[in-house]
Amino acid sequence: MVIAIENHLIAFVPVPKAACTSVKSALTRVDASLPGAVKFKVRRDADLVHRYYQTSRFRGKRMAGKEDWYRFTVVRDPVRRLLSVYTDRVVARNELASSANLRRGRVDLPMDPDPDFFFRNLDSYREYVSVIRHHARRQSYFTGTDIGLYDRVYTTSEIDQLAADLSEITGEEVEISRLNVSSSGLTLEDLSPDARAVVEQAAADDYKTFSSVFKAA
Repeated sequence: MVIAIENHLIAFVPVPKAACTSVKSALTRVDASLPGAVKFKVRRDADLVHRYYQTSRFRGKRMAGKEDWYRFTVVRDPVRRLLSVYTDRVVARNELASSANLRRGRVDLPMDPDPDFFFRNLDSYREYVSVIRHHARRQSYFTGTDIGLYDRVYTTSEIDQLAADLSEITGEEVEISRLNVSSSGLTLEDLSPDARAVVEQAAADDYKTFSSVFKAA
């Protein structure tokens, strides 16, 4: 989905687990189409922002007519992003416990897996748990594979630069708070060879699509 801020001609394509909530929340403060009460609530409750700015599969036609807009997206190092799916959605939020498929025994997967088990069985968790499927999809599913459509593709390490650029475009001070930051320091080296191989394979397509972005980061 393209988030269109019409009063400033800004088009943002969000990616889950890539500063998605942080950037959306910042945009509510400059989006004239949102009622003031909505903006106030979103600032207090970061999750509420996703009701108004949804994240979905990229459709090129949604960029039509926005050639003169500032079109951007934010991506994250593909391996670190996948690791954060485990540390945030599985450990911090305990979202596997909310999965009907797991709770009702429709599939034999634990609701509290260690990281090795989770990543060795990543395909199964993506198949049966919708929140994992959404957050662990490749980033190009949301952005498209043609990054030439964007005026800039930011990495999550460039959030401060994004805030500065949006401030210049809007003429308002835009602050991007870092929300939904995972507290665990899980790294690829913490995983077994089999689990590590799954993560590396799952990240490979995004490294290819965004190779120029991550070389420059």
